[in-house]
Amino acid sequence: MKGSSKKTSGYYEYREKNRAKLRDLIYFLGEDWIDIGVLGNEMNTERWKLIATSAYQPKKCDVCKKYWHTCLDNAKKKSSEYLLESIFGNIPIELETCTNCLF
Repeated sequence: MKGSSKKTSGYYEYREKNRAKLRDLIYFLGEDWIDIGVLGNEMNTERWKLIATSAYQPKKCDVCKKYWHTCLDNAKKKSSEYLLESIFGNIPIELETCTNCLF
């Protein structure tokens, strides 16, 4: 990312808020009580938790009735693969025609 795109994406504001939280903790508790590495990992996990899981949700084909999802193959290209019905059969899921039934 370039500097200007970081500011417009909210990354800069997010980073500054986290730095302020860390400074508050250090001020009130002292540096001996704070594990900065763990806090940094927790903040990163919290930030990316919802973003990373929403892109490739499992779906059920309305034509062949199989469960499938979009994934990245070894060449970093999008492809689709079928999922086990025994695992995904009992969860609420979106209906969408799979790529094999489209053609």
